[in-house]
Amino acid sequence: MSGTQTKQPPAPQAPVAAQEDAAAGLRAQLAAAQAALDAERAAHASTFEELAAAQAQPAPPAPEPVPEPTGTLTVGLKGISGLVINLAGQRVTLAGTGAAVHVGPYGSTPGVPAAAFEAWLVEHADDAVVKSSSLIVLSRQP
Repeated sequence: MSGTQTKQPPAPQAPVAAQEDAAAGLRAQLAAAQAALDAERAAHASTFEELAAAQAQPAPPAPEPVPEPTGTLTVGLKGISGLVINLAGQRVTLAGTGAAVHVGPYGSTPGVPAAAFEAWLVEHADDAVVKSSSLIVLSRQP
């Protein structure tokens, strides 16, 4: 046999058993740390609940009920000669420019039921006559 023989590098000297022991030790430390953390959480769980309960805001008070409008209104209408509206099944004619009594540019119609007119205004809030302020409440009577 002729030729040169190549030398193989020596095998690593770190024993596998030592590495396995080190890994097992780290796993044991991790398990111990996790157990300590779990015990700490359990010990303070009631404290956290007490703090959360103490910091909870009380419920806001219920809003005051808005009183139902009572009595009658004097309604003013400007820009048109009259308007017929349906208030809770009752037809009401609001006088406009042809009214006997005017308050500024508004013809006035007294005796309009307050609750029904207020509900009509809400229901017809998008109507041009309401949006343009052509229809207003001039006064309230009990």
